[in-house]
Amino acid sequence: AERLKEWYMLIFGETDLSGRELAVRITELNEPGSEQMCCLASSLISLHDSRYSIEEYLKENMQKTAPNLTNIAGYLLGARLLSMAGSVERLASMPSSTVQVLGASNALFKHLRGKAPSPKHGLIYRHPLINSAPKKLRGKIARALASKISLAARYDCYSGDVNKDLLSELEKKVANIRKQATSPETPPSLG
Repeated sequence: AERLKEWYMLIFGETDLSGRELAVRITELNEPGSEQMCCLASSLISLHDSRYSIEEYLKENMQKTAPNLTNIAGYLLGARLLSMAGSVERLASMPSSTVQVLGASNALFKHLRGKAPSPKHGLIYRHPLINSAPKKLRGKIARALASKISLAARYDCYSGDVNKDLLSELEKKVANIRKQATSPETPPSLG
């Protein structure tokens, strides 16, 4: 999309459009010599449409397959976690520490060789609670999120019931972590 926009701006000048809107506009061009640009634009439109249909499919089916996991992680992150784990059963059998670093295998092996610090998160970094948190709190929030994801996967695998309390418990835990980080530390008593 960026290259298409650059190409368009080289020939036709500045534009405020980008992404799919620009691609649609380019496909409507009847300028001589713009056939290749139109071809790239139509390919971009079909990629956008494919992504949209896949996201709709995931949105529909993740709620049926793993409703608790979807409530905690969202349908995209939940699908990625299930993909990395292999199935709901395998994700449910993983300890939360493994869920926390799922997708960070390169960083984990670097750490095990002694060449890097331990990874604080893997795929779950994409969750808004983690990627919007201050850097010093991400590890604690990732640990809390991973534990709730593990519980959600276990509910989905073994009971099938939707537990609406998981999300509120997670939000309370994260709020408590943030509150402890912002409150001034009280000095220990000498007494």
